[in-house]
Amino acid sequence: MATLVFTVCLAIFLGKCCILALYYRIFGCSRSVRYEVYGTFVLSLPIVAVGIVVVVMWTPQPGESWGFMKEHGDPWFEWLVLGSAILSLLIDCLLVFIPIPVILRMRLSRRKKGGVLALFLTGSM
Repeated sequence: MATLVFTVCLAIFLGKCCILALYYRIFGCSRSVRYEVYGTFVLSLPIVAVGIVVVVMWTPQPGESWGFMKEHGDPWFEWLVLGSAILSLLIDCLLVFIPIPVILRMRLSRRKKGGVLALFLTGSM
């Protein structure tokens, strides 16, 4: 169970890093976008930290089963996972909105701006 949580946290973090690297590559000439990418990356680090904490703290000792943890109930486990999920949702919203100001400042016709914006907003689905 703990290794599954860690694997999921790591996969979520790496997925966000891929999108941030794409944004840095495409829009990195803008200083504000670079700072937004760096800040979003720093906000993403606690997601991996939650995965590591779950593995270290809630892996059953030899001779124990996961049923032992469920019987006694550990509210910290639930709060950590819930906090990680809320942080992940916040970062997803940031990832959707990072390219919008840059796209709106491009010297394109309204129709082309709308098309480029629709292309990037498709990732929010």
